[in-house]
Amino acid sequence: MTEADIARPYLERIAYTGIKEPSLETLKKLHYLHPITFPFEDTQSFQSLPVNLDIQSLYRKMITQHRGGYCYEQNHLFKFILEHLGFDVKGYGARVVWKQPFKAITPKSHMFLIVSIGTRRFLADVGFGVMQMTAPIEFIPEKIQETPHGIYKIIRIQTDEFLLQIKYENSWQPMYKFRLIEQYEIDYVMANWYISTHPDSKFVQNLVAVKLLSDRRITLHNQIMNSYFYTGKKVERRLTSADEIIQTLEKEFDIITPDNHILKKAIEQKIFQSVN
Repeated sequence: MTEADIARPYLERIAYTGIKEPSLETLKKLHYLHPITFPFEDTQSFQSLPVNLDIQSLYRKMITQHRGGYCYEQNHLFKFILEHLGFDVKGYGARVVWKQPFKAITPKSHMFLIVSIGTRRFLADVGFGVMQMTAPIEFIPEKIQETPHGIYKIIRIQTDEFLLQIKYENSWQPMYKFRLIEQYEIDYVMANWYISTHPDSKFVQNLVAVKLLSDRRITLHNQIMNSYFYTGKKVERRLTSADEIIQTLEKEFDIITPDNHILKKAIEQKIFQSVN
């Protein structure tokens, strides 16, 4: 497949009809439409199935099969599209510290992007899951930046180390910390192998999905589904069977799973047997 063979259906899938040039306007529109279209989900690793990062596999899964993915999949596909459109974009790695002290030493398990437009740099990330970003933010430490689905800030915690924060429940919460050391494909392949296969990985142990809707953000963590309305209201729902979880993934999260019998078995073993 050529780049155009992948880019064209991608742009159709996210309903992008704007100009195709490497401008800030284009970046903002793409960064909004991508996470609105593709759900964050880890059904592949949860079922102990391979998670491939080559562009043909991502195209097949996320565009042809109408599914989503986690950070390595989402940001790899997004990076490919940006490069195809002529953007100057590089990939980096981060240590997730969400709901942890920001000084915690966690694995470098997250991928994000830096996009350069002229003399300006922007942090782009369409794969953070529970706090999915829907706009790039300019790489200016301490600057408070409002986006359609959150208020963010990058702070410098050491000379060469930074922390991304989000305004959440009236306080600044850490998301991930990072250094601006470019990551190469082999770095992501190695990290992805750990995330998708190690028995201690949260994406192997737990079924996770996130979807952005017009009035709320919905999340699934094993059998618990939460709806976070942008008004501040929260609604929790407990799912009681593997069939109900699969139906919820399909109807609420727009995730069509091709091997429901494998997923059902994984849900019964990892979620309901562990609960009982």
